[in-house]
Amino acid sequence: GNKAAERLIGYKREELIGKSFLKLKLLSLADIPKAAKLLVKNLRGQPTGSDEFVLNRKDNSKVTVEISTYPVKIKGRTLALGIARDITERKNSQRKLRTMESAIAKSINAIALADLKGNLTFVNSSFLKMWGYEKDKVLKEVVKLFKSTLREIDIICRMGGDEFLLIFPDSSLKEAPLVRSRLEKNSSQLNKRIKKDYQIKFSMGFSEYLPDKPETLDELIAIADQRMYEEKKKNKE
Repeated sequence: GNKAAERLIGYKREELIGKSFLKLKLLSLADIPKAAKLLVKNLRGQPTGSDEFVLNRKDNSKVTVEISTYPVKIKGRTLALGIARDITERKNSQRKLRTMESAIAKSINAIALADLKGNLTFVNSSFLKMWGYEKDKVLKEVVKLFKSTLREIDIICRMGGDEFLLIFPDSSLKEAPLVRSRLEKNSSQLNKRIKKDYQIKFSMGFSEYLPDKPETLDELIAIADQRMYEEKKKNKE
């Protein structure tokens, strides 16, 4: 490892070279099967990542990282080159943001957030009750919007609250800008049609299933969810 790796996990280079990460207990027991699968891919000549892990540092503290690995051949041996990025601060910020959002959503006080143009970007249930807006009616309008915008083969799933999972068969991330453009255009038309004091808007995150780098549905949802929250945070700034 280099100096950055030493600072990240607290071990000196000489303490790491030639040692198994299993013996060093860098990974939790829960993460070992996941890491083993990635190593198998490296042995097959396939790169991996980025994948999230929680590492145990030498001082027993923990650090959350994103790791990408690449197979390299040195003197006829296939080895794994790993690149780790510390995302602990980002994860902590996300947890705080979600805790705050949850507290605001459940507050007995009517709370609404608006952008500089006066468009509402968030309202909690107390606000809806006070002003007589029915959230279910809004969600039904959103579903109608999806159905009128997307293809017949596309799949619409409500994940809970005001979050939806959209699945686009036979598509790639190249089509994401087109999907975004259509949804934004049709939502703008919907807002003009319903003529409410609030605006229906979306934060979106996309991920793609790649046959040569297969990921589970949960992993793909997590990637899209992360990108959606990053966009939502950016829109609030």
